[in-house]
Amino acid sequence: LQKAREGKKVFYLNLEELGSVWMNFMADGKYTMSDVLFTVKSKKANVSMKLEMYLEVDKSGVNFFDSCRNPYDIFSMTEDNLKTIFEDYLFTKDYEYIVVDTNFVMRDSFKLLISRYAAKIICLSDGSTTANEKARKAIGVFQMMEKEEDCGILSKAQLLYNNMSNRPDCSIIDQPISTLGAINRFGGATQSQIIEEIAKEQLFENI
Repeated sequence: LQKAREGKKVFYLNLEELGSVWMNFMADGKYTMSDVLFTVKSKKANVSMKLEMYLEVDKSGVNFFDSCRNPYDIFSMTEDNLKTIFEDYLFTKDYEYIVVDTNFVMRDSFKLLISRYAAKIICLSDGSTTANEKARKAIGVFQMMEKEEDCGILSKAQLLYNNMSNRPDCSIIDQPISTLGAINRFGGATQSQIIEEIAKEQLFENI
């Protein structure tokens, strides 16, 4: 968000299985990620031109595709579909930042995303025992993938703690990835207010 306001060209891609882009950005609702995936799966010519029709631009300047009408569309996305979106569209544009929001899922499309396309990987934990255990397992998967795929995943992964107010230091000990920092809990704030406050955090300058 802050980078877009600085005049940088930013694209936000939500690949969460039950994601809701409207909680972060305003769209007119005409086209969604469902249209994007339908076009990609059809394998017709001029994919880039067609996907450009589905582009939304938030008042902040962030470009994005709206969430799928039916969450099943994201579940059905294949590795080839993701390749088309990135290589035939996003990488042909002059975006300076492409931010992808995704679940941790052991699918070929997810592995392609983090091993080949990601320049940085930000893992989240709120410092609770449950969240830290999930983060440890995710990092363990990264370690295995790095060996099997011969790619530098750990070197581009960082851990970010969020929702940390009134919580003692519950950071993960002896982790093989660096810690980006911690964000406090914003009690009583709306989603848009939280996004505005997070965008002001200086720690994102270290990404």
